[in-house]
Amino acid sequence: MKPMYLLHITVIVFGGLTLASDAKPVPKAFASKPTIHCDFRNKHFNQEAFDVWGEDTDKHIRREKDGLRISLPLIWGGPARDPVGIILRHKVCGDFEFNAAFEVLEGKDQWPAGLRPSLAAGINVHCEIESPPRPHFFVGKVLDPNRGAFLHAGVSVELNEEKRARAFDHELKTKQAQGEVRIRLIRRGTVMEFSAREKESTNFTILGSFDVSADDIHFFRLAAKAGHVPVDVRMLNCSIQARELLPK
Repeated sequence: MKPMYLLHITVIVFGGLTLASDAKPVPKAFASKPTIHCDFRNKHFNQEAFDVWGEDTDKHIRREKDGLRISLPLIWGGPARDPVGIILRHKVCGDFEFNAAFEVLEGKDQWPAGLRPSLAAGINVHCEIESPPRPHFFVGKVLDPNRGAFLHAGVSVELNEEKRARAFDHELKTKQAQGEVRIRLIRRGTVMEFSAREKESTNFTILGSFDVSADDIHFFRLAAKAGHVPVDVRMLNCSIQARELLPK
């Protein structure tokens, strides 16, 4: 798996990019489409729709009354580790809207001042399309040892079998490291729209939109990733509505 958070990466500029840093209303979900919803509170987990993903999930994922909790220790050394979370058991076809709510419980830096590496941590929804140029795209919240917390959205594409490049990348600094966050991912035609909202905000902030692809999404994951800060998050609920949701 490719790291979810790349702080230094080649950037390629494509057409179809629009950015907006101001909070704006996001269109409501379309009606009469197949929908999957899961409220993780009261230890509920929709096993027909989702599966756990990552290493040592029994150790890091716990069903609790207040939601699905994921706790990952900070990485003191060595390479980045794969995320831990849940994946959708369905292939997503056509237009769709995905929403998720989670709460960041802890994300404090435990490195001594002046000795802070920059391997970021956080939580996001990450999707992959298999057809060339094999785009991967995500939206979520990042906790960085040096730069603090920010909302983050991006798209990467495959250059060759060994190299990928970031085609779209947008960050929005936030004053709030902890607390509730809602993320939204919408595709209409080939255009993907990324947005997020923290608890004190009235409207979603559109982080950007990008012309990605209308092809089927074969990999759909909501997960947390450890870095040089610990990650302790609680998933509250998520839902996806699409033209088709085909079991894999």
